[in-house]
Amino acid sequence: MMQLRDIFVCAPLRDKLTTAKTACGRITRSNCHDTHVRARGAQQGRGLRILLSHILILLSCFLALTFCGRISGATTTTATTITSPAPGSTLTSASTTFTWKAGPAGTTGYGLNVGTSPGGANLVNIYPLSGTSVTVKLPTNGAAIYVRLWTVFNGTTYLHNDYTYTEFTQSASAITSPVPSSTLTSASTTFTWNAGPAGTTGYGLNVGTSLGGANLVNIYPLSGTSTTVNLPTNGATIYVRLWTVLNGTTYLSRDFTYTEFMQSASAITSPVPGSMLTSAATTFTWNAGPAGTTGYGLNVGTSPGGANLVNVYPLSGTSATVNLPTNGATIYVRLWTVLNGTTYLYNDYTYSAASSSPILSGLSCASASMTAAGTDSCTVTLNAAAPSGGLAVSLASNNTAVVVPASVTVAAGATTTSFAAAVSSVSTVQTVTLTASANSVAKTLVLQLGTSVITLSVSSSSLTFGSINVNTAATQTMTLSSTGTAAVTVSAATITGSGFTVSGGFFPLALNPNQTATLAVQFDPTAAGAVSGSLMLTSNSSSGTSTVVSLSGTGVPVLSGLTCTSGSVTGAGTDSCTVTLNAAAPSGGFAFSLASNNAAVVVPASVTVAAGATTASFTATVSSVSTAQTVTLTASANSVATTFALQLGTATAMLSTNTTTIAFGTVNLNSPATQTLILTSTGSAPVTISAAAVTGSGFTVSGGSFPMTLNPNQSATLSTQFDPSVAGAATGQLSITSNCSMGSSMGVSLSGTGAAVPYEVNLAWDAPTSSPDPVAGYNVYRAPSGSTNYQQLNSAAVTETTYVDTTVLNSQTYDYIVESVDASGVTSSPSNMAAIPVP
Repeated sequence: MMQLRDIFVCAPLRDKLTTAKTACGRITRSNCHDTHVRARGAQQGRGLRILLSHILILLSCFLALTFCGRISGATTTTATTITSPAPGSTLTSASTTFTWKAGPAGTTGYGLNVGTSPGGANLVNIYPLSGTSVTVKLPTNGAAIYVRLWTVFNGTTYLHNDYTYTEFTQSASAITSPVPSSTLTSASTTFTWNAGPAGTTGYGLNVGTSLGGANLVNIYPLSGTSTTVNLPTNGATIYVRLWTVLNGTTYLSRDFTYTEFMQSASAITSPVPGSMLTSAATTFTWNAGPAGTTGYGLNVGTSPGGANLVNVYPLSGTSATVNLPTNGATIYVRLWTVLNGTTYLYNDYTYSAASSSPILSGLSCASASMTAAGTDSCTVTLNAAAPSGGLAVSLASNNTAVVVPASVTVAAGATTTSFAAAVSSVSTVQTVTLTASANSVAKTLVLQLGTSVITLSVSSSSLTFGSINVNTAATQTMTLSSTGTAAVTVSAATITGSGFTVSGGFFPLALNPNQTATLAVQFDPTAAGAVSGSLMLTSNSSSGTSTVVSLSGTGVPVLSGLTCTSGSVTGAGTDSCTVTLNAAAPSGGFAFSLASNNAAVVVPASVTVAAGATTASFTATVSSVSTAQTVTLTASANSVATTFALQLGTATAMLSTNTTTIAFGTVNLNSPATQTLILTSTGSAPVTISAAAVTGSGFTVSGGSFPMTLNPNQSATLSTQFDPSVAGAATGQLSITSNCSMGSSMGVSLSGTGAAVPYEVNLAWDAPTSSPDPVAGYNVYRAPSGSTNYQQLNSAAVTETTYVDTTVLNSQTYDYIVESVDASGVTSSPSNMAAIPVP
């Protein structure tokens, strides 16, 4: 008799595998002996005829044994198992070798997943593997990890076993600054960590937008315990992984999360701030605001913060063209950035208006220094062609050692004219200032006379930033000038003071006489209060190798929110409100102004946040009104304002949903899919939902206990489920009944398509070990479980020892037997019966 083996049910679309194993009866020599005994007992006293019958029975038994395959116990195809490390144990190293048993017959490979959740692969995902072990590197945080070992049969069937372990814990270095889980305070961030344990040979830093990612920063190796990187300024969550390298071979890691610095207000990029405009029609262009920007505004005036020339709001794009005077006067521009429709940030700029008449724009000489008597060729320049009759320019020198003409004339249609400066010999080093002036505009030039002198000058000995909002960068420029008669070299620029940074120079920096360079000094306070610092320039200047510029500024908290307990008030009463700062108030507290745009709501004129606090509360007094009204409360301080809308009047119950249609798409039969529906009370009075009913085959709703009452702005979530029992498209309706003033019934349409999952049963059996007649093939029979009504599945003899039954239905059990067939069509006895349940 043959043995049925390796029998399993395959549901490819669901990656499920069911194996079956049954004990089988056998025809053995003892069975034949028993038959013989029974036959002999039945033939006593019947003579030779009975004896011949006896011999025929023995012969039949012998033929059955030789023609049929031997039946042994059925085998089961199962996934292999991990033998090391012991499942459930704690790992002993960051580098772990997983070892497993070899898979059963038919195994063509393996795969290994390791993740932080069951079935996950976010730490390790390796496939294919041909051997029975693999070494991987894992975090060393002592957390639970989940391991899934895959066994692949015949390249098409995948089985797995799951295991849990505890990560190895070792004293990998940890980030100490910035504080983990905090919000970064600048686009440029310095990460600092403690020194690693004995044997540490280096570090590495990854920063990404997902756990373990390195799409933003990937630095290795690092020898020190800090590094500075530039990061986006979108306010998003970022993931930082710090690696500690032991003896150059072992890698330990710790993971940290931070919130990116939120970019400050948009800045004008064109025209260049501080420049002279070139026409009456000027297009101002700025960079896009940070995440949450809902618009912009532009003010132009003749005084700081003024808007008497231009007042444009709102603006949705990043540019605006305006018409301005052409009198050459100083004008002041304020660019507003609006965040979420409630918070207003701005940056200020100054420009010179265009002029309808040419303006003196430059004075230069060929030589910046003269060490003996001679002449220097100089040039005056206009910003536009001189008018008819030319433009006269007055000239002057503040030292008799240099003589210039009293005036020169730029010819009509020209923009430049030259003159000669006569230089006398001097016995000591001297500085001479030449001045050109026309139409109330003057330009100067400094000439060095005498022996060669190296001199570094700075445009200011101090930079005062004044009050700057916390987490808002302000920039001032510092001009370095070579005012001697020989080139000066600035070897370094060192800055001190919390929140101060310097950029714009690459050192060492060489400046020839009269050449200049500009450094940008930024103050970006991270906390409220006064801050002082210094910028030290190291050079070979004859006036001193160290030039120090003092820095000062005061961090000022910024209003970041205004909220009230009640979003709506239906009668007279009070509402408790709170303002929030983005940093603790400084010594002496932080005062802000309050205003209401409707006399029906009265608020204090101002409130002070106490020193060290970030919030302050106040009471809004509400009067009764006869009609529904919206009142806007505004809190403002230091050019930043935030608002809150308060609804007054009769109470209105309103109900809204986040969608009116829920489409489940294609869902496998008997495999429920779930989506959520959010109900929100959007009126000024509570809304009561009395019922939620579902129609349509396969659709259900859960998650709500009715009647359900939602206060204004309160939400609730319902779970809708589609669990198809038949294949094909299905539609339904979720009906919600409430006291909503817009209608008592609200409908959400439901749709989905049920998809049947194909199943198949894979059979395999042992060929007969010996037979007087060669086996030509096999016949496979199937019957419903418990039935004796077997039907042959194959139309022609199966020549292999396997067969795939693709006509099975799920949730059924089938009985299978196999018979061998010789070349004459004679079949053997049936094999053992195998009962196969289909999921």
